[in-house]
Parts: sequence; C-alpha cells; structure tokens
Amino acid sequence: DKAALRIENTEIRRAGQGFAVGRYPISFFNVGTAVHSYVRGNSIHHTYNRAVSIHGTTHLRILNNVAYLNMGHAFFIADGVEIHNRLENNVGLSTVSSFSLLMSDQQPATFFITNPQNTFKNNRAAGSDGHGFWFSLSDTPTGYFSYIQTCPSGLPLEEFKNNVAHSNRRDGLDIFRKWIPSTDPCLASENHKEHDNPWLKNPSVPANIENMVSWGNRRSGINALKLGDVRFVNAKVADNQGVGIAISELGYSASFTSTAISNSVIIGKTENYDKFNTCLLYTS
Repeated sequence: DKAALRIENTEIRRAGQGFAVGRYPISFFNVGTAVHSYVRGNSIHHTYNRAVSIHGTTHLRILNNVAYLNMGHAFFIADGVEIHNRLENNVGLSTVSSFSLLMSDQQPATFFITNPQNTFKNNRAAGSDGHGFWFSLSDTPTGYFSYIQTCPSGLPLEEFKNNVAHSNRRDGLDIFRKWIPSTDPCLASENHKEHDNPWLKNPSVPANIENMVSWGNRRSGINALKLGDVRFVNAKVADNQGVGIAISELGYSASFTSTAISNSVIIGKTENYDKFNTCLLYTS
C-alpha cells in the first residue's frame, strides 16, 4: 500500500476499446489498498469503454473529474468487493449506451455502484442514455472476485450525500434489485415472512441517502425495487416524466426502522417541465 498512482489535470480522449474487458481510459485493477493514489481534476471524454474503472481496489480517491460522452458506465465500480473509495465533486455528462460491453451497459449509469461501502458526495450525473446513479447490488460479488465472501446487497452505506441527477433517459437514482442493510449482511433475507422476528438476531442498519436532487429524468427521479432500512432524507425531486419516487416493495426491516422519505420535496411539474422534457418522451 506504499505505492501510488496519481493522475491529475490530464485530458484523456478517444481512449478505451470496445469488446475488450479492462481496456479502459483509467483502470485500477486488483491494486488492493490505494490510499496514496488518486485521480483528480481530469477530463475524460469521447471514450469507447468507460471513463474510470475501480476493480479489486480500496481507498482510492476519484475527485473533481469531468467525464463526457463515454460509452458504457462512466465511473464504474466493478465486482462488489471494492470498499472505502471516495468519489467526490465529479461531473458525468451524456453517458452513451454500449453494445460491446456488459448487458447493463446497454442502459448505462454515469455512476455504477456494486458496493454501498463507498463514499459519493457532490457528484453530478446528467444526460445519460440510462441512469444517473445505479446501485446494482448482488447477493455475492461477481466476475473476477466472485469467490470473496461478502454480500453487497446486505451491506450498510458508507456515505451518499449532495448528489444531483437530471435529464437521464431512465432514472436519476436506481436501486436494483434489492438493498437490505443489516448487521450481518449475508443473513439479510427478503424471505422475512418465514421467520417470527428475523430482525431480533440480525438488526437492520439504516442507510441515509441525503440531499439527493433529481429532476427532468424520463422514468423517475428515484426508483427502487426491494428496500430495507433505506431512508431518503432532504430529497428534492421534480419534473420527472414517469414518477417522482417509486419503491416497489417495503417491509424488509423491523417496523420501527423502516424505509422512509423525510423532509423532502416532491413536485410533479413546474413551469420548466416542458423545457426539460422536450426530447425525453416517456416509455416504460
């Protein structure tokens, strides 16, 4: 962990190769602890395979970067074992669908998140062909690190605060398929009705999505499928063509520590609605 790679104030364009895993403009692969490394103040644009990939790496700092017209997920956390990385003050614009990468890249996210134990603060995601921010949390890690014993869909959140998403063709923020943060992540169960009180032995852990601003998206401002004790605090959601906030299934936590939307503002349409949505006709 004494080695360091620091990329700063650099322009990277027309980099990355489609149909080639790992051929990314900036890639940290299997580095381990990267506490002395950072990617700061760069512009990464018109690329063919992502912008920044974090794979098997922890404690990396991704700060003050701009990503524009990147094919596939732009800021990409890969397999679900990557923790304690900090993505702050980054801007991602016009993330483009790719049919030469993963299936999920066909509806890409500017910020693709496979482990919630990372920090996302003051980031902006606008104009993606898919999502702004996408928590894609599996029960176990995927890909190269599938053998690691951890359970991303049951892990608590490190920090998600002051992020903005707008003008994306699907959701500003998507949480799919489930997120049930628990004391023991690998015992987090969606089959809670089979037990008298599953939370007694494995208490829920609150995850606060703080100060999220999401507007002008085609499908929804915030969308989630199955949630435990995930709380949306001080959210501001407006002018989304489908729905402001959609949560399909609740109840995956104790009754006194359940999913909540608090101190938030949800507006269907403002006078700016038609300006935002001229080119974003809603489809399911």
